[in-house]
Amino acid sequence: MGYLLHIFLALGIQALGEADLILGRAGAWPLIPLLFVPHALGAVARRAALAGRFSRAALIGRFVQLAPPASFLVIVLCGWVQDVRRWTGSELSVFGWPEPAVLLSLAPFIVFQLLAIDALARLQEDRPVHRRRARAFQARMFLASLLPIAVYLALASAVGASDVTRVYVERVALFNAAFVTGLFVLLALLLPTLLRNAWETAPIPPGPERELLRSVARLARFEARELLVWHTGNSMANAAIVGLVPRSRVVLFSDSLLALLDQRELAAVFAHEIGHAVRHHVGIFLAWALVFFMGGDLVVSAIGPEDDWGAGGSMLLVFGLWYLSFGWLSRRFELEADLYSLELLGDPAAMISALERVGGRLRDIAGWRHFSTSVRIAFIERAWAEHGFIPRFRRRLRRWALLGVGLAIVVLGLQARGLLASLDEDLVIADLSLGRYAAAAERAGRLADDDEGLVGLAARARSLQGDEDIVTTADLWRALGGALRRSDVPGALAYAQLGLLRGEPAFEPFLDLLDEPEDRAAALAAARVVYGGGTRSAGTLD
Repeated sequence: MGYLLHIFLALGIQALGEADLILGRAGAWPLIPLLFVPHALGAVARRAALAGRFSRAALIGRFVQLAPPASFLVIVLCGWVQDVRRWTGSELSVFGWPEPAVLLSLAPFIVFQLLAIDALARLQEDRPVHRRRARAFQARMFLASLLPIAVYLALASAVGASDVTRVYVERVALFNAAFVTGLFVLLALLLPTLLRNAWETAPIPPGPERELLRSVARLARFEARELLVWHTGNSMANAAIVGLVPRSRVVLFSDSLLALLDQRELAAVFAHEIGHAVRHHVGIFLAWALVFFMGGDLVVSAIGPEDDWGAGGSMLLVFGLWYLSFGWLSRRFELEADLYSLELLGDPAAMISALERVGGRLRDIAGWRHFSTSVRIAFIERAWAEHGFIPRFRRRLRRWALLGVGLAIVVLGLQARGLLASLDEDLVIADLSLGRYAAAAERAGRLADDDEGLVGLAARARSLQGDEDIVTTADLWRALGGALRRSDVPGALAYAQLGLLRGEPAFEPFLDLLDEPEDRAAALAAARVVYGGGTRSAGTLD
């Protein structure tokens, strides 16, 4: 999860750079010294550990982990994204239609992360062979976390290669929502295969261990495509179920976990993992994610696109609330999975023993998603001993689950209503963007009276078409010149809007000059000057 958080932070930082939220243009030179930061911090941490200052060493090690997104933020604030734009001629839009230049822009973060992985391996492992294993394992974990992003970039690039498809997905909110939903569903279905091939996995060989796991699955009526051993170089004791449907999901048991646990303990851990699936924890997490992020989108829409800081602040607040809520709910879902293991196998001693083995000397340390081992053991002992405790705990969690699902349905309903309400208008804009002016005028005739601006724009576009099948941007440019000569401000604005919809940024200055000017005559004069300069630079005849 840590690498995913770093990746999401890097994407957010990239978006800041694309929005030109920078401190200055320092060029690419800050990249060079930042490459040395992880190993320099690692060296300081090693010296602190050798001096017996273990708390200080652990703190500095944490700084090594945070160095990649922090270093990427520094170079973005120094104008890295603007430099990539200048070198490649690309606009760059990490959340729009991706281009190869986006990979170049994100490349420093990937390099910083790989350097931090190497620095941490040197800090935590003394023997070269262990260091190589740790470095290889963590690098695979990081690259596996990048795989869904890579799949998204590939699929989005393929869809965006068609001008018609790209415009309809960009301009029609309903199609955009369908595209995003389809991507997420496809990634969810592909995730087991992606991880199996990105991580070093193999089927658990036939034998007592495999038969034990199969018997637990039969007892729980749980189905999975494969039971896999996950080779981590014995660096991680963990298990996980990956996949949403029985035909695609796989169950992973790390090599360290299999070596650490006896058969009773392994059965208890497998039952715990099955508990997550049986209690639909992933679906509930997804419902709450929809509540926060789609609800946040509704809030941003209500604030208005013109208030960039208000919208950005709202989304940061939404992300922060989601982060805290996810951790709070995840810790309690881990307890519920422990309860499922108790009820399925009736063996609290096995679950407690497994937790003690996995927790080890870190038994009193809690994480973002897990309570500490000592807290979980105390919970299991209380649940097993206290009559009525398990039903009470389950009822509380059920309320949160139902609340999340209910709110998700409401938010989805509000989003769907907005998408359907804007469909006709969005289709008119898409047709105008593609130069399909006859179709746009026909659709516009069915719009409500309060869409007069769009109706008029479509009618003016249709009048340009005449008997010609295609209206070029050169035709729009000439129509704009004619409107400026006639001092027809509404006409000039309409032709500029049509040109901008066709993807020609040269029309944008006319919108800035002519949209409700304080001095109409001065605005027309300035627009004529801009138009004359445009015709000369483009070689277009007036």
